[in-house]
Amino acid sequence: MTTLSIPADAPTLAEAYARIPSGGTITLAPGKYVLEETLIIDKPLTLESAGGNVTITSEKADVTIHMTADTHLRGIKIENTKPNPESDEDDDEGDDITRYALSITSGAARITDCEIVSATAGIRITGTSANPEICNCRVHHCGEEGIFVGDGARASIVGCEIYENEDSGIWVQGDGTSPRVSGCRIHHAKGGGFFIFDGAGGEYRDCEIYENEGTGFLVLDAGSDPHVAGCRIYRRKGGGIGCGEGAGGDFRNCDIYENEEAQVSAIGAGSSPTVVGCNIHHGKSLGVLVSDAAGGEFRENRLYENRAGNWSVPGFFASLFARTKLVRVGNEPNV
Repeated sequence: MTTLSIPADAPTLAEAYARIPSGGTITLAPGKYVLEETLIIDKPLTLESAGGNVTITSEKADVTIHMTADTHLRGIKIENTKPNPESDEDDDEGDDITRYALSITSGAARITDCEIVSATAGIRITGTSANPEICNCRVHHCGEEGIFVGDGARASIVGCEIYENEDSGIWVQGDGTSPRVSGCRIHHAKGGGFFIFDGAGGEYRDCEIYENEGTGFLVLDAGSDPHVAGCRIYRRKGGGIGCGEGAGGDFRNCDIYENEEAQVSAIGAGSSPTVVGCNIHHGKSLGVLVSDAAGGEFRENRLYENRAGNWSVPGFFASLFARTKLVRVGNEPNV
C-alpha cells in the first residue's frame, strides 16, 4: 500500500513506517503518539495529520524525529520533553548532548504547518547536504534556541512564528551556513532574534523581530556576513543590530526603533557592517554606535529622536587606527 492510516492500517507509527514504501503516505488520526526512541526517517515519504490535533512526542529519546531524506511532514505537533542533564553534566558516555524535537542532517525535507515544542532546543539543521524548507510553522516554548542551522547547512524558513524560547529564535553557525529566512516573526525570546556567528551568512528578508530580551541581529566573528533587507526590529531590551570584532553584514531598508540599547552598533577591530536606507529612530539610547577600532559604511539612512543622540563614532585620531574605514554618506543627519 502507498497510503497507511494509523490506527486503521497499522497500530503504531513504528510499524507503519516499517511497512510504508518510499514515496508513500502515513496518515495519523488525531491523538498523541508517544515514542520510546527516536523515529529515524531515511526514505522519502509524507507523514501528515488526517485532521485534528496530532502530537508526536518523546520524553525518553534525545531527538523525537531525525530525518535524512526528502520527507514531508504536514500538520503535526512535534514535541520533546526530555531535559538536558543538570549543571552542564555529560551523558553516561561523557559526551556533551543537546536534545531536539526535530533533527535534519541531509535531504530536502519539507515541514509545513507544524508546531515544534521542546524542553531544550527545537529544530536542528546541520551538514552541507541538508537543505529543508520550513514553512508556516510555529516554534515556541523551547528550553534553548528555536532553530539551529549549522555546519554548512542551507535551509528555507518561510512564514514561521518563533516565540517565547529561552534562547535566541534562530542560531546560524559556521562557514558556508546560509539559510534563507523570509516573512518570519520572532518575538518574546529570552535571548535575541538571530545569532549569526563563526563565519556564517544567509539571507534574511521581511522579518519582524520584536520584544525579545537580546539583540535583534547579533553578528559575531570574522567572516560572518548576513544579508538583511526589509526587516522591522523594535521594542527590544537589547539593541537592534550588533556587529562584533571582525564581523560584517549588509543591512538595507530596515526599520529599527524603540530599542533600549544602541539601535545599531559596530564594536571591535574589523567590525564593518554596511547599513543602507534604514530608518533608525525613537531609540531609548543611541542611534548608531561605532567604537573600539570598528568601522563600517552607512549610506542614506534616516536617524531621528534617539534619546542619547543619533551618532557616537570615533574621532579623527581614533579613526586613523581603525582596521576598517568608517564611511558616512547621505544620512539624515550625517553627523
